[in-house]
Amino acid sequence: MMRNYKIALFVLCFILASSVTVLAADFLEVKVILSENNGQNPMVYYFKLPPDSNYTLLELMERKFVVEHTNGFITSIQGRAASDKASTAWFFTINGEMAMVGAGQYKIKHNDVYQWDLRSWK
Repeated sequence: MMRNYKIALFVLCFILASSVTVLAADFLEVKVILSENNGQNPMVYYFKLPPDSNYTLLELMERKFVVEHTNGFITSIQGRAASDKASTAWFFTINGEMAMVGAGQYKIKHNDVYQWDLRSWK
């Protein structure tokens, strides 16, 4: 009788541990920050996506914001456009580091933070 109790307890613990793992994998969380002039006036957005979201950063931006882009370079987000005349562009970082690939090549990952900053390139 005691042996059956131990087996049942083991199975219950295994099921509970598996449930916690499944809950953690139920979504993919990312944060997007839109700012200007090196981080001024930040607007922060949090997104929970299906765990099988195989989006690039560019696809995420297209799905969640009004964006315009040319050859993979984002030129406008939410109506805020970069300007050759003002020498501004949208720059982005991934987890605080300057991106080493374009937004169209980077696959989003759980807990990533993407900051898009409209600023002068001079």
